[in-house]
Amino acid sequence: MSFANHFRTTLVLFGVSTLLAGLSIGCGEEGGEMAILDVMPREGSIVGDQPVQITGVNFRSDIGYRVYFGNKKATSVTVINPETLVVVTPEHIEEGPVEITVLADNGPAFSVQGGYAYVDQANAVQPGDETRGNLAY
Repeated sequence: MSFANHFRTTLVLFGVSTLLAGLSIGCGEEGGEMAILDVMPREGSIVGDQPVQITGVNFRSDIGYRVYFGNKKATSVTVINPETLVVVTPEHIEEGPVEITVLADNGPAFSVQGGYAYVDQANAVQPGDETRGNLAY
């Protein structure tokens, strides 16, 4: 992913985060149960290293979180606010959907079956890639 695409993805994630945080205010009581409401984007490369925003309720900044994509631990987890975690995906050997599990250091866990799908983008043409061949109109 080029720097420009990564920067755009980060800006989009921030915008969606702001919108969803505003919509989810009042959905959970402070100290209530943690829950996952949305995951964006819902798919990414098997290479990993993709930022993913997890929107939910009752994420606390005073405790830590571990996030798993299948059986692989996210390479970083950041609590943005009580409604938003931003994580970086680990690499994954094969394509397909995986369960996302968020584990709080104080015990609670929440999972979303098939919450994220890994795709092999090795042969995908990316914006800005030079291509050769004939164009048909």
